[in-house]
Amino acid sequence: MYSPLPKFQTLCFLLLCLNFNVFQAQELSDDVIDDFVATARKNTNNADSLYAIGQRTVSYSKERAMALGLMEGYFMQGYSRYLKGQFDDAIALFNKGIEVDPDTTATYQTRYRLMKNKAVALVRLGHRD
Repeated sequence: MYSPLPKFQTLCFLLLCLNFNVFQAQELSDDVIDDFVATARKNTNNADSLYAIGQRTVSYSKERAMALGLMEGYFMQGYSRYLKGQFDDAIALFNKGIEVDPDTTATYQTRYRLMKNKAVALVRLGHRD
């Protein structure tokens, strides 16, 4: 005999997980951090401005325990150091950003950028593996 109950339970479980992920993503960032990121994207060629925006993003995110904000702030600071040719400092900052990643779908894009830029900085230092 066919029973739709298992399908209904599965659907309820999936909706619960989806709602949890959306709720979790809202705690990772806010409008202020989004403004910092937008400002940083306008200043991608100015290393000093990018570093200053990154510092403000990190301090704001630490006060509110927002992981995505911390990741974005460390990315900004690391990319600033990369632009100046300070690859060791850039790698350390990219690593800090990777370390605070809570490993949710909302942070995958930022984690990818951190890992990609870390790899590029390592290659620039001559570490091809």
